[in-house]
Amino acid sequence: MYFGGDTDTTVYYDNHLGKYVVYTRQFINDRRWIGRAESDDFRNWGPIESIIGPSLESPFSHDLYTNGRCSYPGLDTYHLMFPWIYERYTQRGSVYLYSSEDGIYWDKVPGDPVIPVGETGDWNGEYVGAIRDLVPFGKDKIGMPAIEAGMPHKYPRWEKTKDNLTNYDGGTFWVFWPDGRLCGLVADEDGEFFTFPVVPQGRQLRINARVHRGGDLRVGFMKHGEPQEHTSRNLFINRQDIPKHTISDCDPIFGNNISLPVHWNGQSDIGIKEGEAVTLHFKLRAAELFGFEWV
Repeated sequence: MYFGGDTDTTVYYDNHLGKYVVYTRQFINDRRWIGRAESDDFRNWGPIESIIGPSLESPFSHDLYTNGRCSYPGLDTYHLMFPWIYERYTQRGSVYLYSSEDGIYWDKVPGDPVIPVGETGDWNGEYVGAIRDLVPFGKDKIGMPAIEAGMPHKYPRWEKTKDNLTNYDGGTFWVFWPDGRLCGLVADEDGEFFTFPVVPQGRQLRINARVHRGGDLRVGFMKHGEPQEHTSRNLFINRQDIPKHTISDCDPIFGNNISLPVHWNGQSDIGIKEGEAVTLHFKLRAAELFGFEWV
């Protein structure tokens, strides 16, 4: 392959696809994008295909400067990116979080930057960038090295503008998150959602959540809809509560823990037949949900 990507090229072997994968920089309409290519043998590469570009809602002066692709520690099918989004007019920028099911189609995780830029003289400098990878760091934490600069990117552009600056050029630092809490769903007040049908992989359900004092979190189970005439789809409009395991039966969940047990009228067994798919119904009040697991 000959390709003029001039920064942050990521290469790894994808165990699920059985292929080598590269992420690199593209220039399209004079803006920086992220492209991707595959190879069976690490020598003969397919074409670089565009996968992430500046969104329609972002200013035209924003670029995806780096990709910062990595996986979650110990979970190589959890595809993540920590791109630095460069703001040309201020020559600054922060790091955001993107995720993907397959490493091909990506979505930006809603919310603020995961590594925000600061102001002149702050520890997070005039712009920040993720170095990758995410690694286990201490007890119950994950971390990633990052860089910060003491002056805007490609600065100074004009004669004598550097005369009033200090010699501080920036440095490196670590960013940390609690393990299992890279992102989550937040209900500042009341919130409710349903999952797609899933087959439980255990007889108990544990919740990774932070429930504020005065709030609560509850989980109920529903059978997914039966196929209707002329279609094989299981429609969500036909969902039915599973008796004794509804939202109303769920004992309120409180606290702040990565593994809070769920009970229904004091019982922890999920009450579902082996291999039967269910929809999870969540209700939150003043709570943050980071994940759930079967045990």
